[in-house]
Amino acid sequence: KNYDAHADHDNHDDHDDHDHHNHGDHSSASDGLKLILITVVLASGVVGGFLPLAFKQINLHMYSRCLGLMNSFAGGVFLATCLTHLLPHAIEESVAFDSGRFPLQYFLIMMGFFSILLFERVIFNKRDACTAIPEEGAHEDAVTKMDEEKAEGEKSAGVNWWEIRLELISLASVSLHSVLAGLTLGMADEKEGAMLIFWTIFSHKSVEAFALGAKFMRANVSMPQFLLLTILFSLVTPVGGLLGIAIQHLSLALRATLNCISTGAFLYMGTIDVVLDEMTGPTMEGVDMSQKRVSKFAAMFCGVLTICLLAMSVEHDHSH
Repeated sequence: KNYDAHADHDNHDDHDDHDHHNHGDHSSASDGLKLILITVVLASGVVGGFLPLAFKQINLHMYSRCLGLMNSFAGGVFLATCLTHLLPHAIEESVAFDSGRFPLQYFLIMMGFFSILLFERVIFNKRDACTAIPEEGAHEDAVTKMDEEKAEGEKSAGVNWWEIRLELISLASVSLHSVLAGLTLGMADEKEGAMLIFWTIFSHKSVEAFALGAKFMRANVSMPQFLLLTILFSLVTPVGGLLGIAIQHLSLALRATLNCISTGAFLYMGTIDVVLDEMTGPTMEGVDMSQKRVSKFAAMFCGVLTICLLAMSVEHDHSH
């Protein structure tokens, strides 16, 4: 009996070693996938940021409506990803916390939510910086100015950095949640989870980059300033992703803490960020705001349904 028990123990150890080896292979493959996804996120930020250069003139109402619908859709994607994937995952990893009866994981999620709220709405007051409606023709004038500089070979220093402080505030206000979104992607420990988080970030990154790029141009920044600001924003999320990959292989408690904080950030993005900016935005003359709110609500709900369908398809694949 002792011999049999010893043999069973050895077989159990061999099984654990085999599982650990497989887990290591999965982690290595997952890191490679995440590097590819991070590169795509970087490309989407660059393309979205430089896209305003391709337009000589942007119809203000059409521009505002399209961005509003895309941002609302992305908000639904963020909310559904938070509730169907990140929140359950954060609770599952909370075994790393030895906090007794105190629900530390929920406290950290709330801290993630309120830290983004404080950073974007109190310290930097993002809404005042980001929701100003440009004058008609402002974008066309900005493109013409850049074309003239390029044709004449001028090395203009552009506007003073203090004169574009609202644009810099816009950039700073979205940088923190962009870093946390990238961090979440980098720390994803499953292929399906990484893909879900990637589509969430991708749906929002190019839209946000386009809005910032158009805002930089309307501020009449020079081409070097435009390049610097656009590339800087494009790099924020990939840097967070690389940090997430590095942190993934550290202590479980640190990873669980950052996952909880990131979950709060995603919850903020799917609720406060979209609702305040899109459902209670500034009134535009000649536009039926109630109809706009209905269409934005529909776009947000479509984002929720998209992620739910993706999650169900992943679960169906696992069952087979």
